[in-house]
Amino acid sequence: MVLSIRWTSKSILFISLLIPAILLLICDHFLVTREVWKFTDQFRLGITLWQMPLEHILIVPILSLPLLLFFQKLSLNKNTERLNQIALVINAFVLLFLMITVFKNFNRYFAYLLYWLAAFYMTLLLMNKVKWMLTYYISFLLSLPLVLSVYIILLKLPLLEVNSSMVSGHRLMEVPLEFLLYYFLLSMMSCSLFSFLNKRFEIRENRQSNK
Repeated sequence: MVLSIRWTSKSILFISLLIPAILLLICDHFLVTREVWKFTDQFRLGITLWQMPLEHILIVPILSLPLLLFFQKLSLNKNTERLNQIALVINAFVLLFLMITVFKNFNRYFAYLLYWLAAFYMTLLLMNKVKWMLTYYISFLLSLPLVLSVYIILLKLPLLEVNSSMVSGHRLMEVPLEFLLYYFLLSMMSCSLFSFLNKRFEIRENRQSNK
């Protein structure tokens, strides 16, 4: 075997965080240039990449790491698979909420685009009949207190300022709902990659062991 199991696990984790982080950099560059939000000069290290503060580039991967570790741990628990039918009900409610919000925010292009992307991505996952959605929801809820705390600090410093005309105005504990949805979407991509790569490496290892 060329790759050890330990190295493979770390590689999967790293790639699952890296690719959404690259997408985050591209999306944030677009949002900053469109003045959806902006970063204040105070409380910053001054290191930027493509007009993005280094702290902001790292924040979502750092916040996604605990969620992904929860996801990895819960995925090893086979009892969670028995609750996949509950996930179907939750998926239906989440998707319905996203679709309703899409139409309500037609004039706010950031909110409209974000809710539409989340609804589209969830639809793709459901069409592919993924079996890990409940595990993701549990992992998301477990990591949510940390995410809320970090965003509240960023908004109160303030390190991050939001253009109110671009968002829906709905908040959870002073945090714009779009921020949480942004994290929801990117962390879901991380879990998608983790699940896909983990399955591919398991198949590869099984083939090698059978030779």
